[in-house]
Amino acid sequence: MKDVLIATRNQSKIAEISAWFQKEGIPFKTLQDFSDAPDVEETGETFEENAKLKARSYFAMTGLPSLADDGGFELDFLHGEPGVRSRRWNGREMTDGEMIAMVQEKMADVPPDQRGCQFRTVVTLVTSVGERSTQAVVRGEYRTPCEQRIAGYPFRSVVYLPAFGRYFVQLSDAEQRSISHRSKALQELKPYIRSYFSNQHV
Repeated sequence: MKDVLIATRNQSKIAEISAWFQKEGIPFKTLQDFSDAPDVEETGETFEENAKLKARSYFAMTGLPSLADDGGFELDFLHGEPGVRSRRWNGREMTDGEMIAMVQEKMADVPPDQRGCQFRTVVTLVTSVGERSTQAVVRGEYRTPCEQRIAGYPFRSVVYLPAFGRYFVQLSDAEQRSISHRSKALQELKPYIRSYFSNQHV
């Protein structure tokens, strides 16, 4: 039986997704096991297009069932920006610090009652018998960034969750996993993954 390939090089994503796979008892590999596999350029116009592009490409390269995701940060006041361009909001690859600074600049004069925002992600699994995509969101409100940071997840430092009374980044690892948009999307995908393995497709 083949492992599922977690098709990302983002270390934060690998940690989050692999923890979910381990909890569910699903065997997996990561791109660290395929050091010669080239990066796949994200040329899609939507999260779903990019997730499918990556999952299909790595399935073709490795022959393993391949799971990829794409997601980002969406601000209501900016009609969903930065969205699919979250990491390249200003037209180039930005650092975490630059991303935080840019959202501060964009939202500086926005009234508090118009600061709704969300994280959204799409997860796609491609196997030898087809593919399936799921998506999920986590709603919150933009606030001036707190000091705490998680490398690779800069916007978690600017999203306040009223239900918890804390910023997303201030939640414990267990709390973050319990409400994470990525975890929610994976949970919706679980029956499809289970069906794949139960039918012993290799």
